[in-house]
Amino acid sequence: MNGGQEYVIGGLVAIVVTAVLVVPMLLVVVPLGLLLGTFGSLAIIVARLATGAAPTPRPVDDAVAADPVEGTPGDEPAWRSYLGAQAIGDARDAGTHVKRAASRLWDGVRELRDNAGYTEFPDSAVVAPLWLVPFGFGVATTAGAAVGSAASGVVVGGVTGTMWTAHRAAAGALRLGSTLDTRRRGAGATCVNPECLGHTTTPIVQCRCGRFHRTLRPGAFGAFRRRCVCGALLPTTIAGAVARGRLALRCPWCNDELPPGSMIDRNVRLVVTGAPGSGVSTLADAGLHAVMETVTSSGGSVSRTAGATGAATRCTAARLVWGRRAAVVTVLDAPGAVVASDVELARLHLLRDVSGIVLVIDATALPRPASKLGDGPGADPEITYRTIAGRLRDDGVDLRKLPLAIALSKADQLDAVLPGRGPAPGSAGVQDWLARQGQRSLVAAAERDFGAVRYYLTSADGESDRSPGAVVAWLLRRAGVRVPT
Repeated sequence: MNGGQEYVIGGLVAIVVTAVLVVPMLLVVVPLGLLLGTFGSLAIIVARLATGAAPTPRPVDDAVAADPVEGTPGDEPAWRSYLGAQAIGDARDAGTHVKRAASRLWDGVRELRDNAGYTEFPDSAVVAPLWLVPFGFGVATTAGAAVGSAASGVVVGGVTGTMWTAHRAAAGALRLGSTLDTRRRGAGATCVNPECLGHTTTPIVQCRCGRFHRTLRPGAFGAFRRRCVCGALLPTTIAGAVARGRLALRCPWCNDELPPGSMIDRNVRLVVTGAPGSGVSTLADAGLHAVMETVTSSGGSVSRTAGATGAATRCTAARLVWGRRAAVVTVLDAPGAVVASDVELARLHLLRDVSGIVLVIDATALPRPASKLGDGPGADPEITYRTIAGRLRDDGVDLRKLPLAIALSKADQLDAVLPGRGPAPGSAGVQDWLARQGQRSLVAAAERDFGAVRYYLTSADGESDRSPGAVVAWLLRRAGVRVPT
């Protein structure tokens, strides 16, 4: 028998084997492979998702002594919610195991092919067509696995996607509600470290274990609760953390602990400034002290939370509680030397986020009273005003939303220098007298720039109609804090 006849006979044998054996076998193994691949992939996916076998992403574990100011944004010592991290890991793990099972199947098919040994005729004519059976089974099983994976992906992905959307919507609604509530109450936190004096509505929350949570808000770490690395459950809002107590709030700028009442009570920041020697510190201290005495005499309670001096400014703060109302008032005293120095003023970031400003003018340093005293006129208060107003504009502050109190200090000395010729009672009288003393441009600029301007005559002798407390009380009312009068 020559070679051509052998190939003809071999082809006929292969056709007969294919028709008699291979096709019937394929009609059995292909549906079987489809079913096995489909339900096998579903079983693998369900088992992996049910057991949560994927490694759980561990949170950043801040040491108790770690500095939160140096932390990376987004690094929190808390476990992410399942939808925020673990769901993706479980899906990848399930897909990996389905691929691994399909790979093992094809490894077996290739091994069967390599061990068949049908390279010699006539064995090859019989064995070669039979190779289609495991190959067809492998293709059918792989196709079934693809169908099962796609079906489970649609179902599980749809359910997970719906839950993720609901979770994100709930977290967004809670964040919006918390933000609106904070604005409505005027809540906030002012650091009383005189080297910082930063203002924030997103302070750092320190867990009882000592770890710092920099961004305590609804989100990937939980919509309603978050779990610290130590295992403690924490609320996801600052107000909730403070209301539950025993959780310390810290300044995000310097890491100092914030005073009591932060993020719960209305937060008011007032800046008192003026030329050197104009009585800025006296008015700041006496004004807040007078308001505290008024609240106490009306049945309320007060607690001084700070009183310190830094390189750039002084800080006096107190918590006022009367009836069902409470406020944390911080009076920031910017010394005249700071305002007069461009270098120091550049560091005076406390002018941002203030509720009101007091410009103190030494009444006895104006040209006419100063000449009566035999002294030269003091620093021009208009220069101080323009310096402060310019700094606020550079920081993007809308002056029309701020109240300005212009306080003429040392009224008792003015009475001795100009008896009977001082300002008439009331804001209009002080404004008119100040304009007649050569400060007409200052008055015009103040009325043009600020949303509300009021003029006061103050004295350190404690007279009720000249009390510095009236200045502070008016600014508090403009900020929404109606202290007892």
